[in-house]
Amino acid sequence: MIDPVTNMKSRICLTAIAFLLFLAPLRADEIHLKDGKVIKGKIIQITPKNIEYDPEGPKVFDVYPRDQVSRIVFDDGRVVMFSQPEPAKKPEEPGKPREEKKEEIAKAPSLPTKDLFFELESGWNGYTGLFGLRIDKQIASPFSLNAGLGYGLWGWRLSGGTRFYTHYPYGLAFGLGAAYNTGSGSATTDTKLETIDENGITKEETVKLKLKPVTTINVTALYAWKLGGDSKIYIEFGAAFTTKKDPYTVEEGKKLSQKSKDTITVIQPGGIILSIGYAL
Repeated sequence: MIDPVTNMKSRICLTAIAFLLFLAPLRADEIHLKDGKVIKGKIIQITPKNIEYDPEGPKVFDVYPRDQVSRIVFDDGRVVMFSQPEPAKKPEEPGKPREEKKEEIAKAPSLPTKDLFFELESGWNGYTGLFGLRIDKQIASPFSLNAGLGYGLWGWRLSGGTRFYTHYPYGLAFGLGAAYNTGSGSATTDTKLETIDENGITKEETVKLKLKPVTTINVTALYAWKLGGDSKIYIEFGAAFTTKKDPYTVEEGKKLSQKSKDTITVIQPGGIILSIGYAL
């Protein structure tokens, strides 16, 4: 028999992956080559020699020589020209020195090199719980450090971690970190749960429940899409691991049924991570 809690967590994970695959093709830039070919993707950086971009499809990074590009059409309608057609030749006047012709190349604006982002995040079992704030700071390309504070079903959540970007600060990244959940502290909460007595009879009643502090180790993958200016939106999913089993206590004389234990397992820290955030 399939555990209903495990089955639900599996559905959440599959939904997250499907959502990520659905969003990936959106907001494509167009790289127009001099030979007429058009390449679609997301511009990451424009250097003096190359155009670095995230192409459509499974590949997350590629480079194209800048001298083979005629223009770039961004998803917001902006157009950057890299070369201008040569003007029609004028007949040379006898006795007049020949003038050297210089190709006019437009300077393309570099993409933002911002290395500090403030992130508003919401989700399930993420670094900030149900909602909160994170700060992400690049320390050495392609790594960044982040810290977060938020609130979830297990009290306040403080977190920290590191990210490895395939190309900072957009596209695919991988994260490793930890989150500390305060629980209910010394207080207890009155919660309506199903209990079971020594005869195996169950009933719904209000139980005093104390949530213990829990620390999790989080392993995630993240994908960020560039928006206007330096801002971006991202989706992050992964798993949180903890060795603490049943991190709660029930008032003396009460015993929870398996149904109630499963319910608490769903809301306690650990398991599937799924978050979405806006960074600026």
